[in-house]
Amino acid sequence: MSEAKKQKGWRQFVRLVQQTKPSKLMIGIALALSLGTTGVALLVPLFTKNLINDFSVSSLSTERIMLLVLAIIVQALASGFSIYLLNRIGQSVVAGIRDQLWKKLLVLPVSYFDEHPSGETVSRMTNDTTVVKGLISEHLSNFVTGIISIIGSMIVLFVLDWKMSLLMFTAIPLSVLILMPLGKKCIKYQKGCRTRQQASPQSFSRF
Repeated sequence: MSEAKKQKGWRQFVRLVQQTKPSKLMIGIALALSLGTTGVALLVPLFTKNLINDFSVSSLSTERIMLLVLAIIVQALASGFSIYLLNRIGQSVVAGIRDQLWKKLLVLPVSYFDEHPSGETVSRMTNDTTVVKGLISEHLSNFVTGIISIIGSMIVLFVLDWKMSLLMFTAIPLSVLILMPLGKKCIKYQKGCRTRQQASPQSFSRF
């Protein structure tokens, strides 16, 4: 039952975002730039491997240095432009959702405001829509590039030194055992903060 509710909630959320009509072209460009940034970051260690292992003054050619500097500059520009586009898309989606919420609030009966605290309504208009912006401008890009980065990093590590890579991967189960309890505590803390934020405007409205 809970799984069905989650799936229904995700479908409703996707429909809500689609109603704001975000630019698919801008989303595609932003994600492509994010992937390009991740790809360049993965190629830099491979490029510098031979330079570090066989380091000498004669190996420091102008072409290698210029190529490395160019890769870093391209990575920084692509990352900055991607962040700008994702934030712009997120702001436009939030503006569209808030406009729909405001129009809905104007036609709600008075009984709704009698039954629901004003703090909850204000929180829906501000905090919850800000979470949507964070999901689009930060988590969407991080989710896509994170998967590529993890897979690419594993490949690069095995190419550089497979023995050291196997030794490092033995620490993953230990990290999971430590991070999972911390993650649960963070979720509880976040829920508590949201509850207090919803209650604060209501307590102020009493004065």
